[in-house]
Amino acid sequence: MTASPLLVSRASIGDLPSVLALVKQCELLETGIAEGIGSFMVARSASAVLGCAGLEKYGELGLLRSVAVAPSARGTGIGAQLLQSIAAAARADGVRELFLLTTTATSYFQKHGFTAIPRESAPAQVADSWEFRVGCPQTAVAMRLALKEA
Repeated sequence: MTASPLLVSRASIGDLPSVLALVKQCELLETGIAEGIGSFMVARSASAVLGCAGLEKYGELGLLRSVAVAPSARGTGIGAQLLQSIAAAARADGVRELFLLTTTATSYFQKHGFTAIPRESAPAQVADSWEFRVGCPQTAVAMRLALKEA
């Protein structure tokens, strides 16, 4: 992969095809992305979208979803940049805690401050989300991150 400047920014409707393709390539859930594309961040090089991450907001709680990095760009810090951008946007929008479900990346998210929690301890607003109710398997690990003031 050639090194080109990376830009992390809020996704636009024009990014939707690239985000959907990336999420599908990474075997993540596509449901709800089109409706929520404005709450996604994308990492792009000059030529392509290399990563994405979304946020569903439930009052002061947020559900981090669809964190995906192109296989060719993994290990370059793109995921960390996306997580920082989503956390900053969430804090600015009054979110105090982030939650997520993962079947494959528990240790990755732990490295970024998330802690595993019993799935049933997730607040009702988050537990009532499509991802918690039916989207993710019951074997998915629930995780939580308290957002600190910037």
